Amino acid sequence: QEVRKTIQEISLAALQPLGISEEQVIAVRLPETASSRKQIERFLAPVKPFGTQQEVRVDGAAFIRYVQESHGFPLMHADLQKTEVRLGINGQVQICTEPPPGKPQVDQALSHLEDYFHTVDWGQSPNHGLAKTSMFEALLYIFSTPFAHEFMKIKRRKFGVLDTRGPRFLYIFGPSQNGKSTFLRFALKLLTGHHLQPFSGSDFSKRKILNALSIGTVFPLVFDDLAPGQKGSFEEVLKSFWEVWWSAESVSPQILMSSNVYNLKDWAKSRLKRIDFDVHFAPNEKHKEKLAEMFARENLIFRWFSYFYFQEIQTAQVSGDDELCVARLAMKKLYEFSDRSLPDYFPAQPIERLYDPGRRH
Repeated sequence: QEVRKTIQEISLAALQPLGISEEQVIAVRLPETASSRKQIERFLAPVKPFGTQQEVRVDGAAFIRYVQESHGFPLMHADLQKTEVRLGINGQVQICTEPPPGKPQVDQALSHLEDYFHTVDWGQSPNHGLAKTSMFEALLYIFSTPFAHEFMKIKRRKFGVLDTRGPRFLYIFGPSQNGKSTFLRFALKLLTGHHLQPFSGSDFSKRKILNALSIGTVFPLVFDDLAPGQKGSFEEVLKSFWEVWWSAESVSPQILMSSNVYNLKDWAKSRLKRIDFDVHFAPNEKHKEKLAEMFARENLIFRWFSYFYFQEIQTAQVSGDDELCVARLAMKKLYEFSDRSLPDYFPAQPIERLYDPGRRH
């Protein structure tokens, strides 16, 4: 706990925005326990810390780069007091929250989203409308991940020990060639403005996830093409992440995964929010070119989404059954702001209430 607290203190300080000409040196007091101090010194060794027996100093930009390069995810923090999401990436801090600038810009951004959802029409599906709703639901989930820790705090205050489970982990299911991997990369681009790759499913491990918990980031841990049955730590992580390891004082990320494994055990089903991508895409050069154009376009939709999310989470009634209740309100606000009609495939309710995947299967 001492080590975790100190490293999270450094992470939080590294995400404080500075002027262009300023260099940030972070100073934190070290724990009194000798073993804790040694662990912190080993962890920080690559960024060449300096200081005394009681205090350590590190360069903020170097720490941001180190976390990203060594652990594979950037730093991110959702600050409810300042109502802003901050992202530490490539050695710099970006503010990922701002009020929408005007109706035309928001309308264009929403049109870009819908263009991506309409790529479902390029593939084969028994229900193209359902496939688009599923993608929209998954995107709302990814947009809400930076707020999962705060959502859990509100939920714990509301339900106490009667409900110790956190927001369910996202589980995107579908066979190969159904767009899961492409969707995850597109969603991460919208979330950060940068091209980021999800982890491979083989990277899923208890150690990796505990490291993320220790560092203190709300950036989602995304695992693509996971085979749950092959992962001995899968059950322990899902049962322990929110129910045992989480604490209100330590920032926690959320876990997302895609998989082509259909059958899950009962304990997993109750902890996962499963979304089926029921569509199959045949290889097509023309469609690849159009997708590349969509990926190349800048879209600041998450910045405006987070602006409305901060507003709604202050007053919304958090639901234990729908971890996306605030995200739905925030997205509706964007549509209202731009005077754009909600598409008929917008998930106004949780996808599991609209469709029964087991029955359809």
